[in-house]
Amino acid sequence: MIKHLHMFVVAVLLAISGTAMALADKIQYKDESTGFVYIVDTASKEAGVLGGTTLSGNVTVPDDMNYEGSSYPVTRILESAFISNKKIVSVTTGRNLKVIEESAFKSSMIESIKLVAVEEIGKTAFVKCENLSSIDLGSSVISIGAEAFGEAKAFTGEFTIPAKVTHIGANPWYNCTGLTGFQVASDAYTVNDGILYKKGASTLICYPAGKSATSFIVPANVNEIGESAFRGAPLTSVTLPEGLRIIGPKCLYSSKLTSIDIPASVDSIGQMAFTNSRALTNFNVVAGNKAFKYSDGYLTSADSKRLLFSQWRSGELEIPEGVAIVDDYTFFEMNDITGLTLPSSMRVLGELAFYNCAGLKSIDFGDGIQMVSRMCFQNCKALTAVKIPASMRVLGLQAFCYDEKISTLTIAEGLEKMDDSVFLGCKGIRRVTLPSTMKEWGAALFYQCTRLMVAVLGEGTTVVPDQMFNYDTNLYDVKLPNSIKTIERAAFYSTKVTEDSFKWPEQLDSIGFTAFYGTAFKKLELPAKLRVIGEWAFAYSNTIETVTLGPGVRKIESLAFAKDVNLKDITLNDGLESIGDQAFAYCESMPQLTIPSSVKLIGHQALINMTALKTLTVMNPVPPVLREDICKPEEYANITLIVPSGALDAYKSDTIWRKFTNIIEDESGAVEEIEAASREVIGTYTLDGNATDEMTKGIVVVKYSDGTTRKIMNH
Repeated sequence: MIKHLHMFVVAVLLAISGTAMALADKIQYKDESTGFVYIVDTASKEAGVLGGTTLSGNVTVPDDMNYEGSSYPVTRILESAFISNKKIVSVTTGRNLKVIEESAFKSSMIESIKLVAVEEIGKTAFVKCENLSSIDLGSSVISIGAEAFGEAKAFTGEFTIPAKVTHIGANPWYNCTGLTGFQVASDAYTVNDGILYKKGASTLICYPAGKSATSFIVPANVNEIGESAFRGAPLTSVTLPEGLRIIGPKCLYSSKLTSIDIPASVDSIGQMAFTNSRALTNFNVVAGNKAFKYSDGYLTSADSKRLLFSQWRSGELEIPEGVAIVDDYTFFEMNDITGLTLPSSMRVLGELAFYNCAGLKSIDFGDGIQMVSRMCFQNCKALTAVKIPASMRVLGLQAFCYDEKISTLTIAEGLEKMDDSVFLGCKGIRRVTLPSTMKEWGAALFYQCTRLMVAVLGEGTTVVPDQMFNYDTNLYDVKLPNSIKTIERAAFYSTKVTEDSFKWPEQLDSIGFTAFYGTAFKKLELPAKLRVIGEWAFAYSNTIETVTLGPGVRKIESLAFAKDVNLKDITLNDGLESIGDQAFAYCESMPQLTIPSSVKLIGHQALINMTALKTLTVMNPVPPVLREDICKPEEYANITLIVPSGALDAYKSDTIWRKFTNIIEDESGAVEEIEAASREVIGTYTLDGNATDEMTKGIVVVKYSDGTTRKIMNH
């Protein structure tokens, strides 16, 4: 899941973290003396470098590090450890460091690396390090991952591949425009005219992007061109040999070719092999090729089902009947396309297939489409309406993300899966109705759809997923089916839902972290089956005045109602078992609070800065466990604590409860002596809401003429 929560979450994380943070046998630890941050694996007795924000200049990775008196060899630099780092200029690895993981230095400003004993360089480990000019792999490297040094444009000259290398992933040197050739010590590879091949020269791995030639004839013995092999090279002409069988993915991606002949022998062409080659207008599939054909500017499979490449298109685009799959990136950034019509044969649109088609205004999906893949229509900012047909089953990650002009969205019954952020940032959508056929939900589906006002979820839906309507600041009318059991993290964060426009689902069991943070409820009455109110669930509301918990609530987690500054009264149910840290912190308008006898645990500072609180009634004759102060030290004197008859000594002998300077028992009219204001009783109710009389034994809820309520125990 992508992460869209606001900065207050960082404060929460900082509050629970420290120099060391444990997770099973792995411990995050910062060595203050060196600035390195590690993951220490106490089971394997090794450490990996996680990062180090204070590191700068010339950095040497230590051979070992010390944690709690034990020495651990530093064996790897972990995934994304120094991604986008702007401070480190050079890195020398220690003698125990064997692995540099995926994207470890991606997009960093590093200029020089010296590897001492490294055996494995992960994919994209140094990709987009545009200042990287000096690369010393040492003599221990065995594996170089895909795109490991891609776009290292400052590197010039020949690249030396050490003798032990036996694995090279998809062109690790794509678009290295200063790379002119290779020196190879390994027996697994060979070089011809500076071009890197596998041993035997039947597979071409990398044509250096820094070679000055504009034309190239692939040797006759080559039967496979590897992934991204020519990517970034200045070639305008490539001649492929008869006998070639495989053209790898992204082989000539974004090339400068004007023409290409596909030999009859070719039976495999990978995704994006020719994509974004804008000048490629003369495309010929040689007679006798049984796998592919070229017609009307389209390269397709011989049966027409797969569309691999298209010439530049403009105006209304109608995909030919028979096409079932459009490859990734096929129409990428074709800004002149204004309309799209899909045939009934269409089943799958590939990743980024129409990404950033800025002129696309309309889509007719037809009646056969089943899947729109990742980011397929992202940044199509002229698109005004989307109608998802009944045939559709899957909408991929960010499929329509940031299509800001979509105002009309219709989704037919039949859709089963939506990945993360499908409509994120679609600020024009006003209304959405989701089908009952949905089975799998991603996160942040409608995050920051700031004009969305009405949302309806289909019958049978059991979850409102993570951040679904997060920061939809005009959303006020929500209809949820009674089948909903879980409302997840930040699902309605900063929306305008109120008790007048939102009905609680009957089956609701839990409300997640920040689910209703900053919302507009005034009178909050929670449903009967709700068990858990999550951290920050209703925090930072300026409108909530009263809260009534249903009889099923067992747990109020930390900060659940924090900073609800206008909250005057909350009725806690009998059956509630625990109240989390700072659960009611800064609820500055609540004069009294009654904690039912079922509560066994109350968290740290649960009542801190409740400046109006004068009376705290605790119904449990056994003092609930307080591990730390329930409020600030100076606040104990401002609150009268009322405890059950006969429980006074128990509370006065408790290490923390006794800090209340005024503790009295609830008997002989003592409660009435505390009530300073004169008021009338206008109703008495049982805990499940049924009317009763004031003399009913047990706990009753009394409602007064001034609008307040309180719980009273009758003996």
